[in-house]
This record gives sequence, C-alpha cells and structure tokens, in this order.
Amino acid sequence: MGITASSYTLFPDTISCGGEVEGILSLSAGLDIVSNPADIVMVLDCSGSMEGEPFAAMKASVKTFIDIIDESTDENQDGNIGGGSQIAIVSFARTATQRTGFLTNTADLKTAVNNLTIDGGTNHEDAFTKAYSLFDPDTTHQKIMVMFTDGQSTAGGSAVPITTLAKENGVVIYCVVLKGLFGTDVPAASLWVSTPVTSFLSIAPTPAELEEIFAELAANISNSGATEILMQGFVADDFILTELLPPDKGTAQQLDAHSFRWSIAKLGATAIEGASLRFRLKHIATTSGEKAPMKEISYSDVENNVVIFPVRKVFTDCTEEIDVTPCPPVVTFTMDDCQDFLEYDLGNFIWENAGRILECSLTLRQICPNRSTALALILTEIDDEGESRPRGFQTFTIPAHHANGCRDIHVKSIRFVLPEDSDTACRSCRLCKKRRFKMQVIAHAIESNFVCNAK
Repeated sequence: MGITASSYTLFPDTISCGGEVEGILSLSAGLDIVSNPADIVMVLDCSGSMEGEPFAAMKASVKTFIDIIDESTDENQDGNIGGGSQIAIVSFARTATQRTGFLTNTADLKTAVNNLTIDGGTNHEDAFTKAYSLFDPDTTHQKIMVMFTDGQSTAGGSAVPITTLAKENGVVIYCVVLKGLFGTDVPAASLWVSTPVTSFLSIAPTPAELEEIFAELAANISNSGATEILMQGFVADDFILTELLPPDKGTAQQLDAHSFRWSIAKLGATAIEGASLRFRLKHIATTSGEKAPMKEISYSDVENNVVIFPVRKVFTDCTEEIDVTPCPPVVTFTMDDCQDFLEYDLGNFIWENAGRILECSLTLRQICPNRSTALALILTEIDDEGESRPRGFQTFTIPAHHANGCRDIHVKSIRFVLPEDSDTACRSCRLCKKRRFKMQVIAHAIESNFVCNAK
C-alpha cells in the first residue's frame, strides 16, 4: 500500500502577536495489496448534514477508491478486483445497513454507492458494529475499515467498545472527519482509530481535500511500505521553530530557526503502521492576518511515494491592547525633616469598576432522546424612560441525552456581566440604584428527520 495516509495539522487556529502554534506531521504506510490481499469495509455517513457537496464528494471519492483497488491488484481497470482483495459497503444514519458483503465486482460496488440516500440521525456504534461483523475472524487477509463522517453521534451508545474489540482482533481503522453542520466529535474519533492517532485520523478536510487524500492513495497503493523516508520542513519568515519533539519513529533534527529534517528508515514494511512528529512555532512579526507558518514541507523515499501536505494557516491577531483599568491619579505630598505626624486630605475617590453579575438557570421540559438542543438567551434592561437596552446575548448547544424516553434537563450557571457604566440613565448611581431586566429564551431541537429535496 505504500504511504496510505498523511496529515499536517496546526492548533490553535488563532494566536496573538508573539503567540505559539503546535504542528503535527503524520504518516501511515502498509503492505503491498497485491501480495497481501485486504478486506476493506467502507463505512459511509449518510446523515442529513452530509447533504449537498460533502455527500457528492464522498460518493465520487469512494468510487475512485474502488477503481484504485481494481487497478492496483491486476494492473488495469477491468471491473474486477484481483489478488484476493475485496471491498464491502456499510452506510449509516440513525441505524447502519450492510449495503453489500465483500465483493470484487466494481460495477456492483459502485451501484451500491450510487444508491445511497440521505437520512436523519448519526449512529456510529451501529456503523462500526455492522462493519466489524463482515470480517471473517479466520482470514489471513489484512482487515481495514475506512470511516467517513461529518458529525457527532446522535443515536446509539459509545462506539469505543466495538472499535476497541475490532482493533484487538487485527482491524486497522482509518477515519476521515468532514466539517459538519452540527460540529465534530474529534475526541471520540481519536478513540476509534488505530494508533498513532494522527496517522489514522484526518480532521475536518474540505471536500476538495478529500479528493486529494484519494489521489495520494492512488499513487501509493501499489507500493509495499516506504523506506529511507526524508521529510524537510521550512518555516515561514514570520515564524521561528522553538521546539522539535522526538518523533515516535525515526529521528528529527532542527537545522536552524527556520528548518528541520525528519528521517525514517522504513515504515509499513511488515504491517500497517503510523508515525508522527510534533513541533512548535512562534510568531515573531508585528502584523495581523491569516498566515501559513510553514513555507514548505517536502517528502521523498526510495519507492517514490507521492505525499503532498496541504497548506495550513492560522490567524494572527496583533490588535492594539486597551488598558481598561488605568493607573489611578498620583497625589504628591511631603513631610518636613523630623516631622513624625502629618494629616493630609487625599480628596474624593469613586469606587472603581462597579458592576453586577447575573446568574440564571432554567429547565428544558420533555426533551426527546438522541436530540441535542440549541438554546439562546437574550437579556435587555428597561431604562427610566421605559426603553429596552441590550445587555447580553448567549447561545449554547445542549448535548443529547440517551434515556429511553423524554426527560427534563436543568441548565444552570448561565452568567451575564453587568457593568454599572452600562446604565446610561444614571452613571453616578452605582450599586445603590434598582435596575430592571427582561430575559427572552429560545430553544429548539437541532437534529430532525426532515430532508428538503426541493430543486
């Protein structure tokens, strides 16, 4: 398989001037699929949030994957996967469905992909369970799952027990997490995949990047592992390299403040395995904006695997700071020689930074299971003229519960900060003045079974 996956991630995605960002480079490599046939299950997210470009890109990429396996096993796209390798398709939304068993006929596999439709809910536990049940425990083939998903689990239980069982029994798990409408559960996905996590988990690529992942796989899948790997990183002028951590495979060397080298003797020569390298970069410029901390990351090996690392950017914020609590005025006075007592009137001073904190709670009634809730609170103040003045707006996502029936959910510790200077009607009243407020609450379910198919 050669280099089966590569990734380059940066976090956080926003830093201040002089701030630091951490980068991770990851690779995974595997055996030659011709001499070491593989049983591959494609586990495909068909939930409502996938509709549109993500769903179309996923279908196109999976069909490309099928063609790649076809060609790499018998040197041509003849419509049949050779060498003993085979592919199965599992789709999932609220529940999972085995669309095919293991097949070698590419037309049948593509028909199954084309027939996939959008539905509501996201049940990762059932998806992994149905996928794992397809593998023959007595096979000598490589066992691989490739999960595509764009969101959080909204149905079923945790997928960790079934993925742990699968990995303990020799299944290699990859996961590609697309940006979803309802957010992504990266910590959960990190527990599903094989290790090292960064080699088997691709976080939030765009549909275009998904195509790049498969194009890279197409160039590498016929190779057996990778040897004499050399990667070189070149840091952009606005950043410097401050730390290069030891990689889990190979050796890494910092060449200077703007470059480093990572060498691996061999990867994936006898089994599918991954490697990762962490480093830290510091922003040294004085300008704000979206910037790419790495100027270039190059890759080479003896097998001529093709690895293209995407451009990653962070936003640097060099906004001028405002001191909201300046130093108090200075009062100067003197005491004469040998004077051991002085009475001096320092004048009048105002209690600084007066304000109040409002803490609210509420109960959401009869919330259905497996549905998260969008919650908003709008706070206004009534001034002495009876006019409403905005004082705060907060939104929250309340996670879904998984009880057998509907239940009440108590939400607490919702805090609003109310400086006294926001009371424009009476700035001098301070905390001695009564203030009147109004609160409006909006809440609704996020997930639903409704899919709009209007064209």
